[in-house]
Amino acid sequence: MSVQREDNIIPHDSRAELAIIGSLLIDPECVYQVQEIVSAEMFYVGALRKLFSAFTMQVDAGKPLSDSILLADTLLTLGVAENAKEANNLLVVAGKAVNGTPSSMHVLDYAKLVRKQYRLREMMQASQKIVKLVCQQPEEGEDVRDVDAIIAACENMVFDAGAVGDPGSNAKDAKELMSEYFDYLSERRANAGKITGVGSGLTDLDQMTSGWQDSELILLAARPSMGKSAKMAHDAKVACEAGKGVLIFSVEMPRPQIMQRIVAELTKVDLGKLRAGDLEDKDWPRVANAIGHIENWNLTVDDTVSITIEQIRSRARRLVRMDGINVIFVDHIGLVTTEKDFRNRVQQIGHISRQLKTMARELKVPVVALSQLNRKVEQRADKRPMLSDLRDTGDLEADADVVIGLYRDGYYDQDSVTPNTLELIVAKQRNGPTGIVSVYYHPETNVFADLTQEELTF
Repeated sequence: MSVQREDNIIPHDSRAELAIIGSLLIDPECVYQVQEIVSAEMFYVGALRKLFSAFTMQVDAGKPLSDSILLADTLLTLGVAENAKEANNLLVVAGKAVNGTPSSMHVLDYAKLVRKQYRLREMMQASQKIVKLVCQQPEEGEDVRDVDAIIAACENMVFDAGAVGDPGSNAKDAKELMSEYFDYLSERRANAGKITGVGSGLTDLDQMTSGWQDSELILLAARPSMGKSAKMAHDAKVACEAGKGVLIFSVEMPRPQIMQRIVAELTKVDLGKLRAGDLEDKDWPRVANAIGHIENWNLTVDDTVSITIEQIRSRARRLVRMDGINVIFVDHIGLVTTEKDFRNRVQQIGHISRQLKTMARELKVPVVALSQLNRKVEQRADKRPMLSDLRDTGDLEADADVVIGLYRDGYYDQDSVTPNTLELIVAKQRNGPTGIVSVYYHPETNVFADLTQEELTF
């Protein structure tokens, strides 16, 4: 890595780097612990970087260096030193390291210091890239640069630089695993019968899923006009009323249409009347009350057209940190783009799917993404969706923790005896049962409810 600055102001700690090499020569066995914290690239001083590289290469080969006398031969054999002269120079540095290190007792502390300085250097390099990116002139034929894309790229650079060198190890031994699991089990027992995730307000569905769980990717999949966006608006409403922070990336519908669906469900006013502004006198107080109610929610809607998955991740990171977001909705996957180039749509959707799953795990919130089903559904006698109907790629099925297909018999059969019944087909649930949950759905008012709920009036 090259950073155009004077050594005296580039973040580094040559004494800590020297002490690590000295510690490894005093006690070669501690290399295993040190490797968990630092890598060779984190060393700023070139000679010390090469020496540490020799240690780790021997470990990777299953032959940890156990004798400092053999160091010169090892440096040449591994190609770390180009010739005998360089090997001897590295030996001199190694000698200074041993003489300047009283013991290996604090080697892990030294390693943490080196890692911190490396992360600061990475941040410095990211800042230089940001300055260069911001100062670039528009490309030929481009009148104005895409400022939102530039900001998203800058945010990603900073985040990635901050993540570099972060040990982030989640490896635990059996004792830690059991302690962690006991705490998890105790919490579940204390909340037995309760929804542990973000609920949908639909009793049978919530009992089957325990709500949308943190770190999980949930797919709501259906053919057009089946009720995907309506279900998303309903779930967002329920979450907000429960005091949750909700973030919606709506690529398909503009913000007013989403709010219109939520207002319709709260007021039981027909969507057609809201769309046309043809409200009766009795409707206005209900609409006004609903607007006042919604204003107090922790709800954010981003309806950027042609948004990229990179922009989604960047904005989600910021809003989860700043606004306390508890659940993220994306409507829908097929309209999300990416800054990366792929040979075909299948690879592109696979990339977007993996990024959504990564975002859920990284931010520790459920990500509910809507997805279209392919046209094969329409060619079958039974048009209920199956996992194989997911459009464009099998990666969606593989990455998702939960896949729920939506089916309305009333959509296909005008004489259906259950025109307002929506089947939620839980086709996949990584950590729970699968099955079909039937709920009440009134498209004209965007109302969802349990089928057993008798007090519904329209």
